[in-house]
Amino acid sequence: HYIAGTHNIVISAIDNAGNVSAFPASYQWAIDLTAPVTIINSVVPASAINNANQEVFQFSANESAAFACAVDNGPYQTCQSPFTVSSLVEGMHWFDVRATDVAGNQGLAVSYSWKTDFTPPQITIVSSTPAAGNSNAHNVSVDFSVNEPGSVTCSFDGAAAVDCVSPFTTPVTNDGAHALVISAKDAAGNVSLDAKLNWNMDFTAPVLSWGVILPSAALNKNSANVSLEILASESVTLFATLNGVSLGQVTSPLA
Repeated sequence: HYIAGTHNIVISAIDNAGNVSAFPASYQWAIDLTAPVTIINSVVPASAINNANQEVFQFSANESAAFACAVDNGPYQTCQSPFTVSSLVEGMHWFDVRATDVAGNQGLAVSYSWKTDFTPPQITIVSSTPAAGNSNAHNVSVDFSVNEPGSVTCSFDGAAAVDCVSPFTTPVTNDGAHALVISAKDAAGNVSLDAKLNWNMDFTAPVLSWGVILPSAALNKNSANVSLEILASESVTLFATLNGVSLGQVTSPLA
């Protein structure tokens, strides 16, 4: 009888003289037609996208059973819990496990998929206003992009990094060196190389003064030529006009 459950048979014997056996033969067995159910109890690391080079699986069944595992659609092989998938390469991976109970019933496989990502994100500076270098701007605006989803932080002038989005903008109130550092982390936990921009803000106008004037510093001259030395309080580019007419960019001494 192929009816699930416990069965018992008792056999007695009577000989030709009518004697009944004192101890009947009995046998009890169970018919199990139900396949076991497999459960994946834990996965370490648990993130479906991670940068670990191995994944550890804990699994069990709802009855006593033997297990078989398959990795990346490969053949099933006998396995036990915990089961470690190691030497992972970048890309998608699959893990399957199924149970077979003591009666030989094979359960359905349960699956788990994840992505292994070892590549850090890349930050691209699209534009900067003002451009990096010397400037007298009182505001900074930097447009940037990241090549994959994740979190982005910005640190201006060494302050604690805070979450930020593009464009990053901030006022600048003081002269001197200023720096922006942008960092990104992807869903797998890979951290980018920092993207850095540096400015030197100068809000102080240069001061000009006369140096040597030849042939003399007198206001009235009898020479058709004059040489004027211009002194500046800092490195500058000079422009001049003569009698209201632009001479364009000039150098000192101006002759």
